[in-house]
Amino acid sequence: MYFFETRPFNAINAIREKIRRAGLVALDVFCLSFLLSMALENQWRASAGETSKPHDLSKQIELAKTIAASELVRNGVLKHNSELSAEHKELTNLSWKHLGATDRKVKDLAENPIAKFLKDSFPKYVTEVFVSGKDGKKVAFTRRTTSWDHTGKDKHEIPMKNTVWQGSIERDESTGVHQIQIAVPVFHEGSAIGSMVVGISIVNLERSQGTKP
Repeated sequence: MYFFETRPFNAINAIREKIRRAGLVALDVFCLSFLLSMALENQWRASAGETSKPHDLSKQIELAKTIAASELVRNGVLKHNSELSAEHKELTNLSWKHLGATDRKVKDLAENPIAKFLKDSFPKYVTEVFVSGKDGKKVAFTRRTTSWDHTGKDKHEIPMKNTVWQGSIERDESTGVHQIQIAVPVFHEGSAIGSMVVGISIVNLERSQGTKP
């Protein structure tokens, strides 16, 4: 099954021919890279099947619920909700994008005890895990997230209503991997105090289950 028409490829190749005639080598390389990325996208979609096909992630959801219920995660979220540091309070989604990977505000969340616990607790087909407080801001993550604040996003708002959320297959900006996300509440005394999002590589999940070569 083909998910993209050939017309975009033909149009870009026509542009590349004009670029080559003009001697703009760097721009031609950029167009070639774009064509390659489209071809890889085609290949992945063909191997993964229909993106609208539902996936039974009940076992993965139950695992996520168990980990979200751990004392370490729960206490970390409670602490975040009660005493977010001044420098983290000042962060916005825009300023977050400009922080380097080695910035202390990023490393604090990627290397804290909760982050290490999450890395050790999930199978290899899990591409990312991040925990947010009730304010949608990050408590810990296994990979740096694209956004600092997920307020208003279903992956945070639905778990905050004590309900599990499951997304559709998409290419994640922070990991570059085609994945599906699930999100579960972090509970304290029967109420949601935060959320935990888990990204799952469908291809790697199927391989781990022996359903894909």
